[in-house]
Amino acid sequence: MATDTSCPYCKRLTFMDYVQDSARIVDEDDMRAEAAFQCAACGRFSVGGKQYAGFTTDTSGHSFPLRLHETSTPAEIAAVLIGSIEYWEPVAPVGKAYEDVPAAISAPADEAYRCLSIDAYRAAVLMSRAVIEATAKKQGIKTGRLVDKIDALAERGHIRPLVAEAAHAIRLMGNDMAHGDFASTAISRADAEDALVLMDEVLNDVFAVKNRLEGLLARRAGEEPAG
Repeated sequence: MATDTSCPYCKRLTFMDYVQDSARIVDEDDMRAEAAFQCAACGRFSVGGKQYAGFTTDTSGHSFPLRLHETSTPAEIAAVLIGSIEYWEPVAPVGKAYEDVPAAISAPADEAYRCLSIDAYRAAVLMSRAVIEATAKKQGIKTGRLVDKIDALAERGHIRPLVAEAAHAIRLMGNDMAHGDFASTAISRADAEDALVLMDEVLNDVFAVKNRLEGLLARRAGEEPAG
């Protein structure tokens, strides 16, 4: 039996082969089942699991016990677990590729998405804030506070006014945390997701639109007939 997922070690989308007789119920209170799996690409082992593996839910939302119990055999547990795995350990962070952004900026932007994928919401927001500041510095805006750098990006035409507002929203969200005041800042997943989407708007304005336009114009110029 096998299932497919991204391997946390080799980062490939691959088949994870179930290790025979490894399935166990590891928490009887919530019927959490886990099993060992081996990556078909690199050979390393991961754990796949599911909470409430011994229950099913009907269309009305009522849960009914299946035949799993604390004395179920590994084969019985695996039959329920395979194909319905909810989580993998260790967690494989998922980033984002940026084709039109310089590596010095795209690498931390990708890292921000990796933080989000493992539920590190405060880290994701802080990274997005830092990406915006690094973007300003890449444009030669190296002095002043972040608020001044964002204003300068807008004043010089690098970002649209609405995108400047988005950048300020990220700045404000991360301000307290940037200065070590974590207790006063609650960050939800929705907050972090919005921060990264808005960060992408900054990167799109500053880098992607310009690079794609230059590529388009260069191709069009090469295709125009001489004379």
